[in-house]
Amino acid sequence: MCESGDVGVDDVRRWVRMLSAAGGPADVAERIDLIRGLERLVCAAAGLQAQVAADFDRAERVEAVAAGVPEDRRGRGIAAQIGLARREFPHRVDRVVMAGVADAARSRPTGSVAVNVVVSDRALFGDCSDPAFVDGYGPVPADLARDLVHRAGSAGLARLRKVYSVPESGAVVTMDRCTRLFPKDLASLIRIRDRICRTPYCDAPIRHIDHVQPAADGGATSLANGQGLCVACNHVKQARNWHTRGRIGPSGRHGSVITTPTGHRYAGEAPPVANPAAAFQSFSKPRSMAG
Repeated sequence: MCESGDVGVDDVRRWVRMLSAAGGPADVAERIDLIRGLERLVCAAAGLQAQVAADFDRAERVEAVAAGVPEDRRGRGIAAQIGLARREFPHRVDRVVMAGVADAARSRPTGSVAVNVVVSDRALFGDCSDPAFVDGYGPVPADLARDLVHRAGSAGLARLRKVYSVPESGAVVTMDRCTRLFPKDLASLIRIRDRICRTPYCDAPIRHIDHVQPAADGGATSLANGQGLCVACNHVKQARNWHTRGRIGPSGRHGSVITTPTGHRYAGEAPPVANPAAAFQSFSKPRSMAG
């Protein structure tokens, strides 16, 4: 036991090992007494777990205040950390610690407006006066286009995409992709691969196709860097000091590792996809008949 009668992780591990290796009594009456005693043990453990969870919630919020986190985001990720530690749906414990993950998710602004400005590289990065074109408006002077891009870039809102054209005719050939949105076909493939939310112990339906490495950090919009998440897990992933990295799991399937603010790591990987050929062979194999 720890000082002041507190229970430590080593104490709990020792009790788990002892109970896992133990057997029940032979006497019928003693079995009932043991069942009653174990139920009291379960209740005591649940009570201590709830107390520790509440203490953790309180300490995390105090730390968030000290770090200058806005009030409506101070509880984000707390319930998910406790849920992962309990090996259950990460947001079921909201009712225990009253962390406002769902409320915070509902309060997030939704929707954005994109304005396409087509400008040559000579006009954008040089002194060329080639006019630019604003989609839905028309031609604008080069200096105005440079100012628009500069202002958007300073606010972290600009995303440059290269448009390739044939020099002789000006015909558009292709365009690179740096959008944060997953194309429909790629998003469908990720949903087929992942099936349910990829956060460990969460079995909620997929609602968001998200980047494992955030797009803001250079993460690609690709199959390898994509994952299916429920709404709550996607919002928690963006909370303070949460990190996710991609990996190939032990089975060779797409995987990821979540590191929570306390430094705990939780690994997961996509479920296996059924082999249609093997299933067909098993189904079509002739059965021997007694006769």
